[in-house]
Amino acid sequence: NKGIMSYVLPAMCDYIFECFDIHKIIAEVFAINTASCHLLEKYGFIKEGYLSQYLYKNGQYFDAIIYSLLKS
Repeated sequence: NKGIMSYVLPAMCDYIFECFDIHKIIAEVFAINTASCHLLEKYGFIKEGYLSQYLYKNGQYFDAIIYSLLKS
């Protein structure tokens, strides 16, 4: 929660689209991680899906949200 990803995310996406033949970037996040969800949405990522009990961490299952960003 120090705002580092606000600088890293757009630079990383620009780099990926410019240097590689990539049409779409996909991000998979824990649904409970609202800060990451808001960050992705702030930079143009679109919510594409919700996966129930998809991720496993520390003996517990968590829901995930799939986001994507198109090159165009």
